[in-house]
Amino acid sequence: NMVPRHEKLSDKSQVPVELSPSCGELPVLFTTDRIAQYYAYEAGDIIRITRTVGSQEPMYYYRIVRPPPAS
Repeated sequence: NMVPRHEKLSDKSQVPVELSPSCGELPVLFTTDRIAQYYAYEAGDIIRITRTVGSQEPMYYYRIVRPPPAS
C-alpha cells in the first residue's frame, strides 16, 4: 500500500500534454530503480504513477524510463 500504482502506457497519446519526440519534458525513472526492475520496464517506456494521498481524487504523474548515466 505504500508504493503508488505504476502502469506502462501503450503510447505517448495517453499523456495529457504534447511531448517532444525525445520526451525530454518528463522526469526520469531509471532502469536500475527497483520498481522498474520489478515490472521489467525498458528504456523508452512511459509510466503513469497514480497517487491518492490526501484526497479521494487520484493524481497522475508521468515518467520516462531511461538507463542511468554512465559514471
